[in-house]
Amino acid sequence: AYEAIRPLMPPEATKVLKHLEKNFILGKLRTLGPVHMRMPPLFPPQVWSVADLVDAGQPRNTNHVEAWHRRFKSVVGVSHPGVFRLIDALRREQKETELAAESLLRGQAPPPPGRARQKREEALLKLVEQRPMMTVHNFLKGVAHHHEEPCRSQHRTRSITV
Repeated sequence: AYEAIRPLMPPEATKVLKHLEKNFILGKLRTLGPVHMRMPPLFPPQVWSVADLVDAGQPRNTNHVEAWHRRFKSVVGVSHPGVFRLIDALRREQKETELAAESLLRGQAPPPPGRARQKREEALLKLVEQRPMMTVHNFLKGVAHHHEEPCRSQHRTRSITV
């Protein structure tokens, strides 16, 4: 996919593209005399690609972990808790986790995702299933269309009346 979109990038993106190539996609180009070879990237696609997660029906991000940290911070109540406060918070969290696990073991379904998220996930899964019949360009356009973060510029278009 990278080879397909690289020629479409503007000249201003050259530094960013070289950084991505070196660290995430192709690796660093080394020249030893007449021999040119690439060293493996620092973070190869196997580390950051979510293709296998999509195929397995797993989350593509760590939002659930970040949400847990945010919630746990509110349970603890302070940024730098003492040992006893932390132990107490961990015990409460353990009880909550055990209750949640018990409800799952009883067959109780976890709370469903929001309607918008569910629609987006279904659309992305359908897109992945259709991938073999699509061009790389059209596939990437489809993924971009269903990306979960709203464009930041949309939040800045509100006018303020004084």
